[in-house]
Amino acid sequence: MIDHKPSKLPESTKWIIYFVTNSKRTVIHVGMTNDLIRTINIINNLPLVLSENNDKLNRIVYFEEYDSQYIADKRFTEIRYYTKAQKEKLIRAINPDWVDLTVGNGFEKPVYGTSTISIKIKTLSS
Repeated sequence: MIDHKPSKLPESTKWIIYFVTNSKRTVIHVGMTNDLIRTINIINNLPLVLSENNDKLNRIVYFEEYDSQYIADKRFTEIRYYTKAQKEKLIRAINPDWVDLTVGNGFEKPVYGTSTISIKIKTLSS
């Protein structure tokens, strides 16, 4: 789990549970953070340490947002024990094409001749 907790958090801090996968979708890592942008930057700069098959985990394909750290912790504890099939079902419910959710947020590397796809994610509130 990649967890970034500053010493003092503002009261408006959102807690985010996310799934990050590799390009072949063979690995789905579950993480929790209170700073998704910083987590995306860290994930994009990580060496190949979280993957067994040398395929870098670099696509955030699912996330849930919570106002309460307690509720986020409970959900994280539940979701991290899901089977791969259960995680895939969650992903496909909101992101059927497994689009990298960082695309369109300034984190993607430009590829000429392609278009950016953006999707709207429903957030879960406490």
